[in-house]
Amino acid sequence: MKKVFLAMMVCVLAGVLASCSSNSPRSVAEKSLDCIIHEDYRGYFDCVYFPEDKKEEKEGYIAMIEEKVKKNKESGKASTDQKMVSYKFISEEINEEAGVAKEIFEVTYDNGSTKQETVDLKKEEDGKWYVKMKK
Repeated sequence: MKKVFLAMMVCVLAGVLASCSSNSPRSVAEKSLDCIIHEDYRGYFDCVYFPEDKKEEKEGYIAMIEEKVKKNKESGKASTDQKMVSYKFISEEINEEAGVAKEIFEVTYDNGSTKQETVDLKKEEDGKWYVKMKK
């Protein structure tokens, strides 16, 4: 009986966790930061909105970044950019009517320094939240 109850609780918990992993501004911002930390450029750009007619542009951005990182590693040159190693959520500002959000994090870099960073998001026509790409 205990095993049946435990199995049911595991299933309920899994369902609750799956429903909580919705497309909220915070979850999208955290996913984008995780992708940056793990150098998953494709994953990061999946968090950025590109209309169907701009998919080639998206692929171009991914290829450009991957090539730059590859060249830096091959040449032994360290990037002048600090590498993000972790982050901590601070606060959020969501305006559902306007379909915009700001997620604020304290980011820690590989040299030990920290900086407050803001991830701006926009809710697109498909009803999902996406990172607004900074130009």
